Amino acid sequence: MRHILTILLLLAAPAKAEVPNVVTDIAPVHSLATQVLGDLGTPVLLLDPGADPHHFQLRPSQARTLSRADVVIWVGKGLTPWLDDVIGNLGKDPINLELLDVPDLPLRVAPEAGFGHGDADPHAWLDPLNAAHFLAAIAGALASADPDNAPTYRANAARAAADLQALTRQTEKQLQAAPVTMLIAYHDAYRYFLTRFDLDVSGSLTDSDAQAPSAARLADLRGILATEQNACLLAEPDANPALIAALAQNRSLRVATLDALGRDLAPGPGLYPELIRAMAQALSDCMAR
Repeated sequence: MRHILTILLLLAAPAKAEVPNVVTDIAPVHSLATQVLGDLGTPVLLLDPGADPHHFQLRPSQARTLSRADVVIWVGKGLTPWLDDVIGNLGKDPINLELLDVPDLPLRVAPEAGFGHGDADPHAWLDPLNAAHFLAAIAGALASADPDNAPTYRANAARAAADLQALTRQTEKQLQAAPVTMLIAYHDAYRYFLTRFDLDVSGSLTDSDAQAPSAARLADLRGILATEQNACLLAEPDANPALIAALAQNRSLRVATLDALGRDLAPGPGLYPELIRAMAQALSDCMAR
């Protein structure tokens, strides 16, 4: 009789909500989605660490992962133009959250010149207040897919957003204390970060990571640096040393390596804040020397 009662109680209990399958594009977005999911689940990171988001080639296993997604969270067509077609051709119709299309984004930055995949600067996650805004959008997408857990998603997003606001204030103090330095970018990818923290870039070697700098661009930047003793180049982990040497041309040009994708960081909830801290530290060290 006791066993029958137990079975009846189990049958009468409400079914546990099924957490949606979530797929994200790059590691910083994966980190934000992980924070919103919290203990309920873990999103899938689609792109391999260090992969070029612009020209990534999906493996069959990754295509299958996408085909099972209930929610796809990605930066947008300006960063991964190929992903738009892939999502459109999926057998199912997942919730499609394109972060660059989120309304009322705190900061939108237009580049000096067009990017290789459209005119909008797609590196919006490099502003931590944009990332805090993304957290709310991610919570909304997950709540639509899983209404039973909506309060948890929204609470996790609010807590993570508060942490990012505190991180923004700390980073502002850190960078405001650094000496004024001329900043030159290897690739025009850091304007969201620099604009948020009231820093200016005087020029860039290339507007797109798919383009090599022209001889005229190199000459212009050398002219800018000719009389400048306090200059810092914002480089990427895979920057071409020969290009850096060509720009420096025997001058003392300090280099800050800024990893916008968190290639060397462990994927997970801590990756995004660690990425911002690492960029701020590399930049402040370069400016202080």
